Amino acid sequence: MNLLPIETIEQEYVPPYCWSQDDWIKVHSKNGLKLKDVFEISLKVVYQIREHASPTGLVIGPMVTGGYDPVKNLEIFEAAIQIIRLKGVAVFNQLHLLPFLDFYMDSHQPQYDFDQYPCEVMTELFLPLIRNGKFQRVFVIEGWQSSRETNMEMELCKEMNLIPELVPLRQIRQYLA
Repeated sequence: MNLLPIETIEQEYVPPYCWSQDDWIKVHSKNGLKLKDVFEISLKVVYQIREHASPTGLVIGPMVTGGYDPVKNLEIFEAAIQIIRLKGVAVFNQLHLLPFLDFYMDSHQPQYDFDQYPCEVMTELFLPLIRNGKFQRVFVIEGWQSSRETNMEMELCKEMNLIPELVPLRQIRQYLA
């Protein structure tokens, strides 16, 4: 029997703030989940954050397409979230959805080119989350223009009269240094 190292178990099965243990395990086990299920779980987490903290925010920016490469994009994304939290904003961290998203993209890869992002992830998960999350603040990572998906998120923000605040790359680099 293979055992997971303790740090992996803690990282994957101990939910962060405002996640129920059941929802955390569902997203990380990926068993039978659909995008709609992950959206509903995410929205529940956002509402829990809103109950406990104000203001609540969301960071948008390149994760898979645009920016640098996916590994560097995720490092920048995580740093942006931490910077915003240090400013007193409770942020929904969509990076917690990566285990499911990686599984989803791998299982749909034959339909897409290697570097192509399935548009239904935007239309069934992230765009509805922006529309329904009632975020008080939205932050966008500098360089967002290179990401097709972030352009979609920015368009929705415009329609909703949400004005995203820019997180400068120099500030992110300073944080990472």
